Amino acid sequence: MVKYMKEKGLTSSTGSDSGGGGGGSSSASSSSANDVVSSVEDKKKKVRELPSSVDPADDDDVSPKSSSSGDSKTKAAKKKSSSSSKKKSKGKRSKSKSSTGKGRKKSLVKSSTGAVNKKSPLSAKSKSSSKGKFKMVANTEMALKPLQVKGVNYGEMTFDEKKVQFMQTLLKANVSKLKSLPATEPSEEGKKAFSMYNLDEKKPLETGKPHSAKALYTCTHKSFSPDIQVVAKVYDAATYDPKSSLFLKVLRHLGKLHPNVIQTWDVINKGDSVYVFQELAPYGNLADYVKKKGPLGEKECQLVACQLRTGMDFLGDMGISHRDISPRHLLLVHKDMRVKLTGFRSAVIYYNEKSDEINFQPCLPVKKKGKEGAEDYHAPESYGNSKKEQFDPVAADVFSAGATLYHLLTGKFPFDASKSNPKVENEIQGNVRALKKVSDNGKSALGYMLTTFSDKRFTVERLKEHPWFHEK
Repeated sequence: MVKYMKEKGLTSSTGSDSGGGGGGSSSASSSSANDVVSSVEDKKKKVRELPSSVDPADDDDVSPKSSSSGDSKTKAAKKKSSSSSKKKSKGKRSKSKSSTGKGRKKSLVKSSTGAVNKKSPLSAKSKSSSKGKFKMVANTEMALKPLQVKGVNYGEMTFDEKKVQFMQTLLKANVSKLKSLPATEPSEEGKKAFSMYNLDEKKPLETGKPHSAKALYTCTHKSFSPDIQVVAKVYDAATYDPKSSLFLKVLRHLGKLHPNVIQTWDVINKGDSVYVFQELAPYGNLADYVKKKGPLGEKECQLVACQLRTGMDFLGDMGISHRDISPRHLLLVHKDMRVKLTGFRSAVIYYNEKSDEINFQPCLPVKKKGKEGAEDYHAPESYGNSKKEQFDPVAADVFSAGATLYHLLTGKFPFDASKSNPKVENEIQGNVRALKKVSDNGKSALGYMLTTFSDKRFTVERLKEHPWFHEK
């Protein structure tokens, strides 16, 4: 959602000084991004840059040139800003004004033109319509005015400005609620809720596979319809703190609010265990489905893609990044490919309500890369120097969703995660173009989701505009 606001050229700095209308300027956006990076505990961390599958030499190793030059520049910038911040405030505002004009409008392609985004990593392929090639969709971004809250009455705002202000207010409210929510239900409410379930702990549900829960049970609820199947997942309270576990908070926060996210009825602490009562997916997950029945056809995959996108869109509204999207976390609840997203143990709150920016996450250690063989759905930029580098979890989720859809179509993975490949972008896009029995629009959507250039990767909002997510 934060990227949606930026893509539309809108800021959402409610309650702050808009600097004379420069909220949409490049200088303002870059300074706010720097504020976010500097606000993390380790101020030396930086956003992991592209392309991607090139690993740093060592998790604790940084090249002397880059570190020394970076430190010296940082010190000089701090010294300079501390001594002359007041003098330059007017200059910054004037620059903000100038950058919101023609320069910004030129970078946006109007939807009415039908032109292809020339900056896209796949635009080189859009010029040809020969066999094996596919056309890129038009960039449907529109040049809009930056949102100026200070000094502007609500009645004078445009529809888009009102929309962004509403979205920002809703997002802040959801994040605030999530943070303040107890991980489990209060003791008295929990006892009453637990008594409503018919649970036979002598007959655990046998899955035949390891599970993060220490036990699983099928059960019924006294007030539910008999056809509603419920599973009780029992977790160790020492692993997931009944008071503060973010995983449990996320489950309670999501509850039963969206048709494409697994429904959670109750999260109850009882003794040294935490009971999570969720709907049972009788047809298993899509990873097992593909192993048993083979890859999906494009129409089936398209149906899954639309449901996955709407589920991710809902998570965005709730301020949550999944961080572990994969076929095994897409549960089949009906034979007609109705799926629901689950597996929120790695989920994080992606939105920083104070700075109105994304909370970047520390990169995953490179030594963990490829440990699961080729089954790696993480975005390439999520691996790096875990002590000094960060990545955007929201953009990484889109890559994971693309890798999941690619696996559903082929039973394979878009790139070999066990190797460090400086040309991984070519490898991925080549594999996407080589897909058989997949339409041009399907290849286009996957190409934009799977690009290693995270700044050019389609957001969840832009995927909604892609024709592949509308075709039936």
